[in-house]
Amino acid sequence: VDSQVTSIKNSVEECYAEGGDTKSHNIDVRSIEEEFKKTVTTELSVAKAEVYEASKSNAIAKVEIGQVNDGFEVIVDVSKPSRQIVKQQVVYESVEHAQNETKKALKFAVAETQKKMSSWYAILFSKIKSIEFSSAAAYKMEVDLIVSSALEEAAVIVKESKSSIEFNYSLSDSCSSDVALTIANSQKQALESLDSIYVIVTEQTSAIQEIASSADVETIQEKITVVEEQSRRKTEKALEITAEAAISAGFEGKTITWVETTQIPASFKDVKVFAFDLVDTVINYRATISKAWFQLVAQKKNACTLSHLNIESLIIRWYQLYLEQRLMAKHSDMDIYVLIVALKLVLAEFSIESSFDECELKTLASAWLQLELFEDASAGIRKIKQLEGVYTVAISHAFTIRTMMDLARSGCLCWHAQFTADMFAACTVNNGTSTEVTVVSNTAMLLGLENAGQLAVVSSNPKILEAAKAYGSKTVSLNRFSAEKKEHSFDIEFDGLDIFAESFEIFYEAKVLSSNKVEVPVSRSWFQRIVSTVTETAESVSNAIIG
Repeated sequence: VDSQVTSIKNSVEECYAEGGDTKSHNIDVRSIEEEFKKTVTTELSVAKAEVYEASKSNAIAKVEIGQVNDGFEVIVDVSKPSRQIVKQQVVYESVEHAQNETKKALKFAVAETQKKMSSWYAILFSKIKSIEFSSAAAYKMEVDLIVSSALEEAAVIVKESKSSIEFNYSLSDSCSSDVALTIANSQKQALESLDSIYVIVTEQTSAIQEIASSADVETIQEKITVVEEQSRRKTEKALEITAEAAISAGFEGKTITWVETTQIPASFKDVKVFAFDLVDTVINYRATISKAWFQLVAQKKNACTLSHLNIESLIIRWYQLYLEQRLMAKHSDMDIYVLIVALKLVLAEFSIESSFDECELKTLASAWLQLELFEDASAGIRKIKQLEGVYTVAISHAFTIRTMMDLARSGCLCWHAQFTADMFAACTVNNGTSTEVTVVSNTAMLLGLENAGQLAVVSSNPKILEAAKAYGSKTVSLNRFSAEKKEHSFDIEFDGLDIFAESFEIFYEAKVLSSNKVEVPVSRSWFQRIVSTVTETAESVSNAIIG
């Protein structure tokens, strides 16, 4: 740094020296800036590695890092191990106090782990990048030795982090003894997360070793850089949510599982738009209408009888009858009136048509205009939307655009566009095609895509997927209800929008970070799925990590 600053200073002095020819001196500030940054980054990585190596040896008393202008040397003493700080045991007075203090303790432990892992990555990749390539075999051997040593160091970091998470505490007389189990569950979840993160780190190093086996010397460094960027960011992100996930598991009664992502087919590389079918994919009509049903019948005299019906079968049948009635109704008829007609039919099938008056029928039908989202829908769709150059639209062969607008507002879903079968009613009539085929084919046409392969349709409806497949679009089957699994053609299948979004994000990042000539091996990846113990529905999917 000092030598570069001196060089710049001398150039400026020469330029403005008395009698000097200023035109003969040309100082390229941008070039100097880039060279300066590059030198500092390189020297800093080397310094980190040297300090880390020195810190492991008690034989070295001191390591000189640098010198300030006033003549005092900057010295780091690494001859003694760091002192263990013994914290005073905390006494929890209440559940809230225990939750807050536990969160603080976990966040502190995670923050320390993040710092250590950041240095670990810096040292690992600086060592690998500094290897001089003499032969493929020698290079591979050097990488294997570095990786083996690095994994041992990572294991130590994880072990130390786990020790800090197993903190001591006591409960006051006024605090429930159940809090101890709650805290233990939080600690257990944090420990499991750290174990999982270590497994993923090993997967990351496996990707490095796979790259080192390549005979293509020119692309090795580029591949290493891609893996480094992915590994750093994803591991840091995973650590960031470790504390929150642990609190959710312990104090909020939620179950957290590590779910392995799925490899997206290479044929999806040209996809620019994802069209999400709504029913059973994004919106959970079964749960919403069920809540509306029980809320209404609870006030009735025959509540016991109405509550003991097979409500799920009734609701599914109601939707089927609605689809039939929608085809026979005028295009100008609003969905809510068609829903009421279908409701009367299904109530008659269940022999309870006299149990509700017109006002109650309208109340039940109105619930369809405010259908709840599946718990993973909002986060999953938002993750796809944030990818540059990728767009999300909503499609429906069942609802009119008016209903789609109501659903978008109630679910706070900001689609780039919405398409429904009633928008293309003339096509359905003139061509004699089904509403599923009509909405899929015309959506692709209106989006102005270069080819059908740039559109991917996400749906749990086999007819929608078949229509998309026939049109040449990519298909993502969503099977939320395993008992209802049907045999139909699709490109890839998921059980939720969370795992789909995480899988595609990994695929997208690898595509963006890699050049057209460089393919980086994608190791196994996982993300944390938070599930409510009460409802057993996926709640959040924003937490992902890659191996």
